[in-house]
Amino acid sequence: MPDSVLGCRRWNVERDGTLHSYSAKYLWEPGWHTASCNWGGTHHLGNPAADYGKHCGCGFWAYWDENGEHVKIPAGSSAVAGIIEGRGPALVGYSGFRISEARIVALVWPPMRRSLWLFIAYCVMWAIYFIVFAVVYWTDDQFAFSAAFATVGGAMLGLGVYALFKLPISQKKKIQRRYPEVKFYGSWKAAYKDYPIEVPSWRRKT
Repeated sequence: MPDSVLGCRRWNVERDGTLHSYSAKYLWEPGWHTASCNWGGTHHLGNPAADYGKHCGCGFWAYWDENGEHVKIPAGSSAVAGIIEGRGPALVGYSGFRISEARIVALVWPPMRRSLWLFIAYCVMWAIYFIVFAVVYWTDDQFAFSAAFATVGGAMLGLGVYALFKLPISQKKKIQRRYPEVKFYGSWKAAYKDYPIEVPSWRRKT
């Protein structure tokens, strides 16, 4: 690898804000990481004499865009996706690469967008709730019952809004404290402006 290269991938987010590889229990600390291999400790990337390397997946994996395998976030997942910078010996393919050294440079954080439809459904549910409350109040004149009905509804609405918005924001703050050098973006388009991913022109073609 003549220079550094950028690629997309995703991570699992733990409660304390640490990021782990999605398909392996590897903890990503801030800064640069050097890959290792279970076949012999040090990574074999760039070593043509290491035939066992053909059957091993060591190295840090990434893809050329957000549609790559293991980049898209499954529904209901606590994962987050972003961009890594890689350097050193690498194996490069048409969908992405795996490389010997890497660090996280950007995270795309759209929890609000993922929660939008759930929030809309929640609001519709409570709109119906308050319509029922109004009907009960104006027809039966049961003020005490209606007031209690409204109080419970309002409290649950507040808790729902907190759960949908405040909790993801708190998780984001934990990640920011853990990885202060990593930039956060609300969309891939915004992230690509600062970290444009380009497929290397020297990639081998067949």
